[in-house]
Amino acid sequence: MTYWVRVENNQSVEVRDTDPAGFFPETYEWVEIPEALEQYVPWCYFTRADANSTLAPDLDDLKEKVRVFVRQTRWEAESRQVTHGGRDFSVWREHRHLMSEYIAHAQETSTLPAFKLLNGVWWTPANIEEVTGAYSAILARVAELFAAEATAVSSINSATTAIEVMNAKATAETIFDLP
Repeated sequence: MTYWVRVENNQSVEVRDTDPAGFFPETYEWVEIPEALEQYVPWCYFTRADANSTLAPDLDDLKEKVRVFVRQTRWEAESRQVTHGGRDFSVWREHRHLMSEYIAHAQETSTLPAFKLLNGVWWTPANIEEVTGAYSAILARVAELFAAEATAVSSINSATTAIEVMNAKATAETIFDLP
């Protein structure tokens, strides 16, 4: 697909996927995006050094938008369940907090009330180790996801070209595609 960007002060301010010729004032400067740069259109603005140079992805803008994407992708991966002992547990922050409170209450009172699983079924554990084992598995999953995010963000931050940023994004997508 071909894109055109409107340029003001050597920075893109608008993107179109149809030829803008004849639809806008002649004072607007429109530049066709080269095919090699089309992958960056949804991710960042474009800049150029001067009116005679070519457009390039704005590296700082691209890095920030990809960092946001990585955080969102980590959050989505964190929202998946963890299976432990044949039961599916939620990894969501609220449920982790509730599980932590459940464990504290069970240890204080030496009682094991029913616990609601991810699928809505109530389960009464046979012993506290069943719950603490599941909680440990959940915390390990969250730690793994945060470590993956930190690695991806470090790669993004150290990138010196737009291609390196997009490679870091692609790597993060595969890392967060966890079962």
